[in-house]
Amino acid sequence: MKIDFVITWVDGSDPEWLEEKKHCFPDTDTDPRRFRDWELLKYWFRGVEKFAPWVNQIYFITWGHLPDFLNTDHPKLNIIKHEDYLDEGYLPTFNSNAIELSMYKIKDLSEHFVYFNDDTFLIKDVEEKDFFEFGLPKDVAILNPIVPQKHDTISGVMLNNIGVINQNFSFRSSFKNNWTKWLNLKYKQLLPLNLLFQPWSNVVGLYQQHLPTSFLKSTMKEVWDIEYEVLHETSLRKLRDNKRDVNQWLFKEWCVMQGKFEPRSIDFGEYIMIEDLKSIEKFKKAKNQSAKKVVCINDHVEKNLDEIIEEINKEFEDILGEKSTFEI
Repeated sequence: MKIDFVITWVDGSDPEWLEEKKHCFPDTDTDPRRFRDWELLKYWFRGVEKFAPWVNQIYFITWGHLPDFLNTDHPKLNIIKHEDYLDEGYLPTFNSNAIELSMYKIKDLSEHFVYFNDDTFLIKDVEEKDFFEFGLPKDVAILNPIVPQKHDTISGVMLNNIGVINQNFSFRSSFKNNWTKWLNLKYKQLLPLNLLFQPWSNVVGLYQQHLPTSFLKSTMKEVWDIEYEVLHETSLRKLRDNKRDVNQWLFKEWCVMQGKFEPRSIDFGEYIMIEDLKSIEKFKKAKNQSAKKVVCINDHVEKNLDEIIEEINKEFEDILGEKSTFEI
C-alpha cells in the first residue's frame, strides 16, 4: 500500500504572517514558544530520506511561506497551502486544530498517511509496518485519566475528544470485542492501567504519546459525517481554543474504539520536553536506545535558548549530518 507523510509548518517570524494575524486579532498575545524556529526542519527531511526512503509522497502544509533550504522541485514533495484544502469559511486560520482536522481533503493524499508535527523526527530506520499493519494504523489502546496541571491547557481539548468518544462508543463493548488489543504485552508497564480502570463504564481518557500518528482518510471522513457540528465549530475558530476545540487525536481515538488498529510497542518513540540543558540528556539517551525510532522535541525553554538550540542541533548533526535531496 502507498503511505504518505503529512507535515504542518509555520514561520512565526514571517512579517506578512504576523501582520495578517495582528489584523485578525489585534489584542491577542501568543506564546512565542509555539512558533519560534530552532532550525531543525531540515533534519525532519533528512530523517525521512535516510530512515524512510519508502515513503510515497510528502505533503508540506504551510500558510504560504517556505523554508529557505527547501528544494520545492523534489518529485516527492507537494506544497499545500491552507486554501488548497480548507473550506473558504475557515480561512484565514491560525488554529492548528482547524488545519489538522481537514487534512483528509488534501488532493491525491493516500488513504494511509502519517501525520507529523514539525517537532517530531525520525532518528532510526523505520518500516511501513511501524505505521500500518494489515492495512490498519499502528497505535496503542491505554486508558489514562486526563488530569489537567492547570487551567486552559491541551487537557481541555483532550477532555472534549473523550466526550465525543463516550457519546459514540461503549467502552465495555469495545473492550469485549477487541480485548487482545487492549490487553497487549506491547504496552509493558502501562498495561495495568487497562485493568485498573475496568470498573468505569466510560473511557476515562486515552494515553497520548505526542508522536507521529497513522491515519486513514476514510476514518476522518466518517467522523466528519457523524460529528460534523463539533468539527465544524472547531474549524470556524481562527485561534486554538483549549476550552472548546477538539483535535486530530479524536480520529485516532475513534479507530482505537472501533478496534481498527494494530498494537504497537510504547517504546517506539519518546516525547521529550526540552526545558533546560539537562533535558537534552533525554534526547541523547533516546538516540542510543535501539527501540526508539521517533522523538518529539517539544519547546518549553525559558532560559539559555540559544545555547540549547546549538546543543540540540549538534545532536541531530551526529545522526543526520548529511544534506538531503530535499535541500537546495
